[in-house]
Amino acid sequence: RVNQGGTDTEVMRVEGGAGSLLMHEEQKLQFAVAANYISSTSGSTVNRGLNIVTAGNGDLNATTGGDFNLTATGALDIVANSMSVAAANITKTLTSGETITSATASSPKLTIANSTTQSLFGGILEFNKSGTTTLLVDPVVGTIQGADENGEYAKMDLIMETRGNGNQNGAISFSVMQSGTYKQVLDINKENANTVSIGTSTVPANLKVYGSMLLESTSFDKSILPGARGVQNIGSNSTTADATGVTGLLEWGNIYLAEGGSISIGGNVDVVNAKDVTLTQVMSNALDRGLLLNGDNRLYFDDDNVSTGLDQFIGSSGGGTTLMSSPQLDIAASSALNLTSSGSVAFSSATTTAINSGGNLTLTTPAASKLIFNTNTAGTISHTSDANDEDFTIEQVGA
Repeated sequence: RVNQGGTDTEVMRVEGGAGSLLMHEEQKLQFAVAANYISSTSGSTVNRGLNIVTAGNGDLNATTGGDFNLTATGALDIVANSMSVAAANITKTLTSGETITSATASSPKLTIANSTTQSLFGGILEFNKSGTTTLLVDPVVGTIQGADENGEYAKMDLIMETRGNGNQNGAISFSVMQSGTYKQVLDINKENANTVSIGTSTVPANLKVYGSMLLESTSFDKSILPGARGVQNIGSNSTTADATGVTGLLEWGNIYLAEGGSISIGGNVDVVNAKDVTLTQVMSNALDRGLLLNGDNRLYFDDDNVSTGLDQFIGSSGGGTTLMSSPQLDIAASSALNLTSSGSVAFSSATTTAINSGGNLTLTTPAASKLIFNTNTAGTISHTSDANDEDFTIEQVGA
């Protein structure tokens, strides 16, 4: 006991029954200075706390050669300006979860720092799940997700694609919440081996790239479609930007189409009853191979003349007839020009027709056939000369 202001006050006693030194009520056990002490909090005999207080900025040091155990049946609250823990390993066993909270923007921030300068690798954030049965399909090792008080919004799953000891396969999937349900929009090695997949077979997703995308090689399960009808091009051949803003001399190399492949041009919705012009690879029963222009469409040449329009073309006039039309048609052969018909050959002209030959002009018919000239109408074979030796001769050679 001590005398405080004339009153005897119990400070501590030796508790013989427990074999201990018992501080009375909330009296303090002080060390060096009054502000360094251990004391009991107020409360009942079964619900009292313990205060350990250091003076000013003094440290509280606890050293043990074995384990240092903190056990709390309620909450364990640690309040500090900063906290530093140096250990080879830290293991926490949680039955529910651990929450790091902050009311400051861009906080709390979790940093995994590594200061080694002799390694290619830094810190690791590892999700470890052991004892997973092989009966589960694509079990998730760990998940990184975003949520608020209303629910979840997006997540990234780390997946055991196939389990194994040294031959295991992993996968990653990225999902977003849409109308209250998670939709997988991207995965790596999950839907298809060694493949980045956009969406799934039941929930297709789209990919939009702002900028250029350089690919080593590509293959497609379905048709390649433009972003808008009649806007995007295949390649570029102009220094002036097109409707999409693309410019440059960037032509493709070759285009290879399968047997029976077609190139179709047209079908504008602004043109009533518009019909595509198609060029199709065909093979007839005689194994003749070529390109077929559909219907009565035509191949036009030169430019679109303002006064005459598209007046130079090759096309079909129907009835199995091929039409070659032009204001003037030149056929040039450096060696021989052969016109062959299983039927007749007819030359029709609204004006004079001239045949100019640098040598003999030979007309050959089968035996007993005739050269017939102007049947049932007047006709003239005319020769004009302006000199004495410009004779007109009909010659028979041989027997």
